[in-house]
Formats: sequence, C-alpha cells, structure tokens
Amino acid sequence: WVRNQRTRRKKGELSDGYINRLDELGFIWNPYEKNWIESFNKLNQFKDREGHCRVPKGHMEDGINLSNWVGDQRKENSRGKLSQDRFNQLDRLGLSWVVHDEIWEESYIKLKAFRDIKGHCILPTNFMDGEINLSNWSSSQRNNKNKNKLSALRIKRLDELDFIWDIKDHNWQEAFNKLKQFKDREGHCDVVQAHREDEFLLGTWVSHQRQAQVSMSEHHKRSLNDIGFIWIAPKGPRYS
Repeated sequence: WVRNQRTRRKKGELSDGYINRLDELGFIWNPYEKNWIESFNKLNQFKDREGHCRVPKGHMEDGINLSNWVGDQRKENSRGKLSQDRFNQLDRLGLSWVVHDEIWEESYIKLKAFRDIKGHCILPTNFMDGEINLSNWSSSQRNNKNKNKLSALRIKRLDELDFIWDIKDHNWQEAFNKLKQFKDREGHCDVVQAHREDEFLLGTWVSHQRQAQVSMSEHHKRSLNDIGFIWIAPKGPRYS
C-alpha cells in the first residue's frame, strides 16, 4: 500500500487531500533520499569526530557501512549519476573524490605524527603505521619527485616536515659528521678499521670511501679533502 501511494503521487493520481494527510504522518515519499541523508549525516558525524572524511575500509558508523557508502558516492560521481546538489554537499564537507588523494593525505598525516614524536622523517625499513607501509610510501614520494610526477604543493608540504629527498646523501652526510667529530677530538682522520663513533662503524665507512674514490661525487671528495681525509690507509699496526 505504501509503495502504491508513492507510485500514484508520482503519476499525479493522488489527491492533495491524501498527500496532506500522509505528510502529517511524516510519510517518506522517497526512501532513497532519506537513506542518503541519513548516511550523509553519519559522514558529517565522522568528520566532526575525526577531523577528516577519510573513512577506513569496512568502517561502520552507528550500524551504517560508511566506507561502502562513500565508495558508492565516488562511483556515482565518476559515472555522472551523482546530482549536483549531492556533489556540492559532499564536496563542501571535504570528501576526496580520488581514493589515491585520500591515501596520500592519510599517509602524510601519519608521517607528520612520526616526525612530531621522533623529530625527523627517517623511517626504519618496512615501517608500518596501521595498514600503511610508511617506508614504502616515503620511497614512492622520492621516486615520483625524481620523475617529475609529484606536484609542487605536495613537495612543499613534505619540505615543511624536513622530508629527506636523498636518503643516500643524507646517510653520507651523517657519517661525514661522525668523521668530523672524530677529527675535532683526535686532530686527524686516521680512523682504524674497527673504530666505532657513537656506535657507528666509522672505520668501515672510511674504508668504503677510499674504495669509492673513483666513482665518488666531486662534492663528497671536496668535503673529505677539506678535513684532511687520508685516502691511502697507513701501513703498520694502529690501535683504536
């Protein structure tokens, strides 16, 4: 009977008197619209609590599968079937229409949280934060930048976190600083093979620099020469 009333009104066959009487009961003429509004309100509730619209996969909000609903809205929009009014409401709320953008934002927030705690963005290998491999994500940002596939805005935002774009150069500079520390204390750069500087294998690193002299960048060579680096290891017994 309820379905028939909706159908008759749609066809113009229901009198104004019947329509008014049903309206007085709070009759739902379009159940799909009611469900959409209810789900939209749940997304609004989620955003008020979490500060964003990045709904985790499988997330339920008060009995509603909000993750699936958000996915359906993206599909409807990509097919051109989402009304302009609904698009505007979701857009104003801050829903990201491209899933990749949403993943990027979530990963960025997690990296920022790591940096706020640790004071840097140097991640251990295969560092996971929830379901996101933050180490792999960071590597992807470096690769995308090298291929000119990372937007200027994203580069700027990562720079604000003091993101390290060249890990190898960063690690080299860290080791070089250990050598400078050794030189400032000892007065020379004659580091024996087994020597550790603050638990760092400085003697091994020095040996590797000698082996890599031919292929080493001019910048690194100059830096080493400026502090009196010994390119040929002295012969004879030496002690740490």
